[in-house]
Amino acid sequence: MRPISGDKKAPEFFARIIDKVSEETQLSRESILSKNMFSEVVDARHIVVKLLSDSGFYNNEISRLLQISTASVCKILNHFPNRIEHRKMAKIIYNRIVESL
Repeated sequence: MRPISGDKKAPEFFARIIDKVSEETQLSRESILSKNMFSEVVDARHIVVKLLSDSGFYNNEISRLLQISTASVCKILNHFPNRIEHRKMAKIIYNRIVESL
């Protein structure tokens, strides 16, 4: 289930992650991929970044897929533990998705 960098199935896995986060958060795919800064949308986007990173995607691949800078991906990953510690619903959603993958 962990795609390797350059794997042909990586785009399908990315779509699956986005769809799963969209379903769990009840946010549209477009909203998650947007530049929207509402906290629920930001939480969803951060969950996507963390799940992709945990699944073997490189930071530069994640930045390309989400159309954000590699520095932003690094910042998201560095601050993710603190974010889900303080955003209880984000933690619940993240754990639910991890269990389902």
